[in-house]
Amino acid sequence: MISGFYIYMVLNDKYQNTQTHYKGRFARIFSTYWLVLLLIIVVNLIVWKNFGPIEQVLRSDLNWMTKLLLVFFNLFILGSESSFFFYENSSGGLNPTANFSLAGGDLYNYLAITQVWTLSLEILFYILAPFFIRSRRRIVLVLTMSIAVRIVTYSMFSSADPWDYRFVPSEFSLFCFGALLYPVYMHENTVKIVDKYHEICKSFRVNTYFIFILILVVHLQIAVVINEIFGQKLYFSLQLLPINRLFLLGSLIYIIPLAFSLTKQNSFDRMLGEYSFILYLVHLGVATLYLFVFQEIDFVNILIFSLMASALIYPLSSRLEKKCRLLLIARN
Repeated sequence: MISGFYIYMVLNDKYQNTQTHYKGRFARIFSTYWLVLLLIIVVNLIVWKNFGPIEQVLRSDLNWMTKLLLVFFNLFILGSESSFFFYENSSGGLNPTANFSLAGGDLYNYLAITQVWTLSLEILFYILAPFFIRSRRRIVLVLTMSIAVRIVTYSMFSSADPWDYRFVPSEFSLFCFGALLYPVYMHENTVKIVDKYHEICKSFRVNTYFIFILILVVHLQIAVVINEIFGQKLYFSLQLLPINRLFLLGSLIYIIPLAFSLTKQNSFDRMLGEYSFILYLVHLGVATLYLFVFQEIDFVNILIFSLMASALIYPLSSRLEKKCRLLLIARN
């Protein structure tokens, strides 16, 4: 949803040129991704004396077409979410499956950065967004079609993994919903509400971020209470009841515009966003290395080491992104 909100703003207010949009997203994602991927390969060579999942792909019994596909997923991300919708057959090819866990489908283990499938969803949205994001009618049309696809897939297969949050056509509804929030953010009434919010915080001498975090905590707690009322106690679970999801979705109508209003002029928040992207890419790799060295999982220590790794990578990643942007702009 946040990506939808941001891309609507970028394509309508910042980048009128679609090529500039593509180049900006490419520099942002792949300069960091390829750096982290290279570091993961280096760590695998030092610790395990191999190239990690990429070597596993090449040494596997998969046929050459499947191997090429998995190598492509590792290098270019796009389509990597499909590894949850197929499993390896006896001839080394791929068969579709509605439930990868029951089919024994572990294709995602061939991904050097397992969680990268989420970036594939983002990239697909970035590619297709210029074709509909500048028209609210088209956004609503895509939103409606995406919701219809979700209803059909839920009825035909299930509402469980991977159909609940990995199927691209279904996930476009969230991007579109986020995109429709940008006009809400730009509305004069929103500006008045944000100004009033700042006045209240100032009058009570309370930090605006503290109140915002408090709002988030209260909303999440209400969501948990709703779950308990309906007979489930699923704290921060992906299996939230529909009414719970609707409540959280409705809350984002004003939470996302408010968050953007608070942070749009803050350079620290922009840096934090870039830093969190690196943290997202490295945390599972750090966890794997920690398990190998210490033979146990300690979430606090893994978080600390992940933050340290991100802090070391960030300066180089930031420099690479800037150089990549300059190179792409020079070619334009």
